[in-house]
Amino acid sequence: MIILLIAAAVGGYLIYSKYSVNQTKTPQQNTTSPVPTDVSPVPNNAGETTSWKTYTDPQSLFTIKYPNDNAIKIGRVFSPPVGALTDMEIRKVVETYREGDIRPFFLTIIVTKNDQGLTIERQKAAIQKLLSPNMKPYKNGEINGIYYVGGDGLGIILQITEDKIYEFSFVGGEGQDAGIGPEEETMKYIDQMLATFKLIP
Repeated sequence: MIILLIAAAVGGYLIYSKYSVNQTKTPQQNTTSPVPTDVSPVPNNAGETTSWKTYTDPQSLFTIKYPNDNAIKIGRVFSPPVGALTDMEIRKVVETYREGDIRPFFLTIIVTKNDQGLTIERQKAAIQKLLSPNMKPYKNGEINGIYYVGGDGLGIILQITEDKIYEFSFVGGEGQDAGIGPEEETMKYIDQMLATFKLIP
């Protein structure tokens, strides 16, 4: 678990280096990574989030809900990229878990300026060059971008607008250790949280 959390803590910085095609470093290849299943539907149990807490970004860029759970901790990204407009992390910290429970997870949100005029199509091409073609469209509430599994096993959702880049990266469960992204139960949990993500006008 310690190794998992350390890997997640540095993940945001490593992933940020993939934003520019010219500045991207080749991650460890994982030729056995499967194509992710469809992760785009809004969870059917979205009503359960009504009792969740709401996090409001201090820069007034977005809000997101998270479970009202003492094991959930809200903080900052360990090593955010230079120039990040804002960043935050949602971490579930538990020492043990029972079979069937949600595994410990870590979700980071990083928002940066789109100074280079990047587009989602350009990033798709760059990702396909570096990784196995394991990308899928991702649409969940106000998030409309792409989902893929990075070479280090991180699940990554990327949304690019004319002026900003929104990166959601996450881990959780045995899938991270296997390099195939979060396991199914954790992915459902992440989907449920991301369905509550709202941009502040």
